[in-house]
Amino acid sequence: MDVLVDDVSLDQARPLLEPGADGLITGPMPVLHPGMLRALWSRYGADADLIERARRALLWNLATDTADHGRNLLLGDRRREIAHGPYRTGGPYRWAGTAADSHQRIDGASTALRTGIWQPGPDVVEAARVMLPSLQAPPDAPELVGLGTAWMQRPVWLVHLADTLRTVAVHHRDRAGLDSHPCHPYGSSLATVPVAVDDAHDLELLWARRSETADVDAWESTRIPSALRTHIEALEQVVSGFGDLTADVVHASTAAG
Repeated sequence: MDVLVDDVSLDQARPLLEPGADGLITGPMPVLHPGMLRALWSRYGADADLIERARRALLWNLATDTADHGRNLLLGDRRREIAHGPYRTGGPYRWAGTAADSHQRIDGASTALRTGIWQPGPDVVEAARVMLPSLQAPPDAPELVGLGTAWMQRPVWLVHLADTLRTVAVHHRDRAGLDSHPCHPYGSSLATVPVAVDDAHDLELLWARRSETADVDAWESTRIPSALRTHIEALEQVVSGFGDLTADVVHASTAAG
């Protein structure tokens, strides 16, 4: 999302969608050419019908924001709440299946290592030694003097960690032990660690634009909604499990040597 509209209050869109409003859609829907995304505009009916559907969706989101937080929040906050929440209200989070798969593979690798079914080769041990410091390092960017770890730092740390893991995986891409095939416990686990948070970059840009005197807790409460926080915590749990596996690989090689 463009950071210029991220901080727009959600209720500011309401006048544009009221009956008789002018200027939101002034002409017919665009004609899509071959190769473009095939959004079937015709299914929405006339332009006025589309505006009415958008108005109802906006009113629902405004009511939801008020019920959840006691106040209307920002357009970007609401988008992040939806993007990281369930596909349907009351259903599982859309990322839950991916996280469960990661835990299953990591747990399987840990069991294989503990029981001796799997013995990591030198390539795996080398990669584990490189990744372990990053997996164990606490979030520290952006720097917050005199404060503990803030919510803002946690998705940024996850993205930085994802870059490290990706670099190691690329460096070892031709080595069997780091291959993502399920027959390679460590490589398979590494490939399923979904640590990147899509919104981290936008949040960094918004953070850079904030007033230096702004209260950190207040800033975070209007830009990092509950669904995103839940997603971040779930990713951190996956990272923790992979970090434990990585530490066990390193320790096992040290004991064997």
